Amino acid sequence: MVDELIERADVGVQPLLAVLTRFVRALHGDEPTAAALVDLCQDVSAVIGAEGAGVMIADDGGALRVVAASDERFRRIEAAQIEAGEGPCIHAYSTASPVVADDAEVAARFPAFAQHLGVVPFRMVHAVPLHADGHTFGSLNYFWAAPAALGVEQREVATLMADLAAAYLMIVHDLEVSSSMVTNLQRALSSRAVIEQAKGGLAMLEGITPAGAFDAIRRYARAHRRPVAEVAEDLIEGRLPVGDVLG
Repeated sequence: MVDELIERADVGVQPLLAVLTRFVRALHGDEPTAAALVDLCQDVSAVIGAEGAGVMIADDGGALRVVAASDERFRRIEAAQIEAGEGPCIHAYSTASPVVADDAEVAARFPAFAQHLGVVPFRMVHAVPLHADGHTFGSLNYFWAAPAALGVEQREVATLMADLAAAYLMIVHDLEVSSSMVTNLQRALSSRAVIEQAKGGLAMLEGITPAGAFDAIRRYARAHRRPVAEVAEDLIEGRLPVGDVLG
């Protein structure tokens, strides 16, 4: 099916292979996400013959931000839409529907954006929403410096590239969440180990039960508005006198 689509859309095999290779390497490499997205913008532009591309993603509050563009020209175009509060790429995100328009249509439909730029610096735009789990979280946007007649097949290839970009971003997000969870768990286990050590040492030193030692450490931490693990570490390192903890 993909082969037929590529053939009908007259898309070069080499640019497509470059995109797929970039996605795979980005997932398994150490390149920062932002740098990988810039490379991907350049590659997806080559696939469908666009001059350049940009990616917008919504933050947790729903506000769009520019996360990548194939070069500074297209970053400025994306940023101008956010500053103006309107534009084809914002519209694709907010309506969850693709936008295909030439420069005259863009100026007519989004006057604040056109006025912000002074002159629309592209002749054609195709903005494609990014979807994941039934939700729209951004847009992948292609720009042409000359008039372009986009057929159904070219639009389908553009959507395929957007789906690949969305999948990449979701995988990166999931990996970052997993990494954060592991880090938090390791931190929690480390803190727990410190508390157990301080509790055991205090109990042995003062001849009290471990439960009594923990209560003393916790009371001190609450009274001084400090984390229990921090108090426990100071106690172990000798920075906090035992007498202060026991009161």
